[in-house]
Parts: sequence; C-alpha cells; structure tokens
Amino acid sequence: MKRILVFIFVLFGCFFAFASGNKDTPQNDGNLTETRDIIDIKGILDFVKSNQLFFIATVEGDQPRVRPFGALMEIDGRLAFCTNDQKDVFRQMQATNKVEICSMGNMEKDMRVIRIFGEVSFDKSAETRNKFFAEFPFTAQQYKGRENIFVVCFFETASITTTLMSGDGETKETRVLY
Repeated sequence: MKRILVFIFVLFGCFFAFASGNKDTPQNDGNLTETRDIIDIKGILDFVKSNQLFFIATVEGDQPRVRPFGALMEIDGRLAFCTNDQKDVFRQMQATNKVEICSMGNMEKDMRVIRIFGEVSFDKSAETRNKFFAEFPFTAQQYKGRENIFVVCFFETASITTTLMSGDGETKETRVLY
C-alpha cells in the first residue's frame, strides 16, 4: 500500500511539474540548490541515484504509459537507461521515440522534480551492454543467459525541466541539455 501511495504522489508531483519548475542545479546530496548554473549530466545522475527510482513515460496509441525504472547512467556523453526488447515499453518507444523521465526528491527535505524529455535510440551491442552491466550488476544478474534481449536506450536529444515546489508556490526552468 505504501508503494502505491508513493507512486500516486510521484505521479501527482510529475503532473504539477508539467506546468511548473525551478532554476536549480542538482548536487551530490540529491537535492537541487538555488543556483542558476547549467545543469550537467553528473548532477542529474547524482539526483536520480539518490532518489533510487525514476519514472518513464511513453505513449501507446493515444494512451500515456508510465512505469518505474531504476538504472540511469551516462555513456559517451548521453543519458542512457535499459529495458528489453520483449517488453511493451520497448515497442512503445520504437513506435514513438519521444519519452520523458521524471525523478522527485526526498519529500521530507523538499519538493524538487527533474524531468528529462527527448528522443531515444537503441543499442544492443555487447560493448554497450557490458558497460551497463558493470555500472548496475543487478541488470547483469537479471539478464544472465538472456543477454540478447537487453537493450540500452540513449537520449539522442535531451531537454530538462527542474521544478521546486514550496509553500510559496512553484518555480520552473526548462533548457536544452544536449
């Protein structure tokens, strides 16, 4: 039940983030600061990893689909996440390669949200797969003996919206990441 409530709260936060945001930079503690520095990939990864999960949104026909993911990394200057070619999420991204991910900060510290949106491409090469397996050993275990279905999804284009929600209202900033 607690997971369902957290999921609903994150979706609620993502909904409000859709129309709001902040001029923030993620730091190693997983929180955004009040600076107006350019957000970089390392800061995004630190924020997402400190919050453990992010949610990815795709489209199936005219219906949005959202699900949790747990592995996001940088490969060759691009953000990457993984799935497998047997899942609906992969088929949805093949049909419409525009996706959005959302990660929300610790509710007890603050109400900060990072959303990254753009177009993705796919890589099934052993070299890329092994980079992912090295960074996230649980994926290597999960796909042991089934490596051929593992897919790394790269953001080819990426824009980011950062949002700070507080009792004083919301602030938002959107910019092109790469």
